[in-house]
Amino acid sequence: MGYRIGTIAKQTGLSQRTLRYYDQIGLVPTRRCGQSGYRLYDVLSLARLHRVLLLRATGLDLSAIKSLLDHPQHNHLQDLEKHLEQIDQQIHQLHQQRERLQTLMTQLRDQNSPDPAAWLDHIKELTMYETYYSAEQREALAKRAEQLGPQAIEAAQNAWPVLIQDVKNAQSQGLDPLDPTVVELAKRWKTLVDAFTGGDPGIQHSLQNLYAKEHANIQAQHPEHVPSRELMAYLQPALKTLS
Repeated sequence: MGYRIGTIAKQTGLSQRTLRYYDQIGLVPTRRCGQSGYRLYDVLSLARLHRVLLLRATGLDLSAIKSLLDHPQHNHLQDLEKHLEQIDQQIHQLHQQRERLQTLMTQLRDQNSPDPAAWLDHIKELTMYETYYSAEQREALAKRAEQLGPQAIEAAQNAWPVLIQDVKNAQSQGLDPLDPTVVELAKRWKTLVDAFTGGDPGIQHSLQNLYAKEHANIQAQHPEHVPSRELMAYLQPALKTLS
C-alpha cells in the first residue's frame, strides 16, 4: 500500500513542491508504482518524513539531516554539539538585542522627547562595535561581560577616569615614562584592558584598531574614559615593558 504525493501534502500541510524536492535530493525517497508512474510513500517513507520534520525543528539543515538518517551507525555527537553551540550563540545574541531594546525603551520612558544627538551617538557606537569586532569576538565579549558581572564592569568603568587622571598627573610632574611610578600605572592600565579583552590577542588587536581609527569620535563621546593620543604616547614605553 502506498500514498500519493497529493494525499500526503493534503494530510500533512506540506507543499507538493517541498515533498518533490525531498524526493529529488534523496532525503525522503518515494517508490515508483508500475506503469502509472506515480510516486508513492510507503510506511518507511512516512516514518522517515516524520524524522526529517522533527530534526528540522531543531534547526539542522537538510544536508545534516540526510547524513544523520543515511548513516545512523556514525557517531553524530560532535555534529550535534556543534549545532548546540550555534544555538547557544544565537541565544546570547538575542539576549543582547533584548538588553538593547530595554535600554531604548527606558530612554523613551524617561524622555518625553528623545535627544536626537543621543540617538545618533548610540547608533554610531553600535556601528563601530560591529565594524571592528567580528561576530566571534562580539560573542566572546558578551560571554566575558557575563563572567565579570555588572558590579565588576561598573568598577572598571569607574576606574578608568581615575587612572587617566593619575597618568596625567605623572606626565605633568615630568616623570620619566620608565619611572617606577609610571610603570605601576601601566600595570593598572593593562589590568583594565585585560579585564575587557580576556587576554585574547585578536580582540586586543581589534581594540587597538578601533581606537587608532575612531579615537576622535570615541573621545568626544566619552572624554573622561578615553585618554588623548599624547597621553597614550607617554605611557607606551612603560606598557612595552609589560609585554
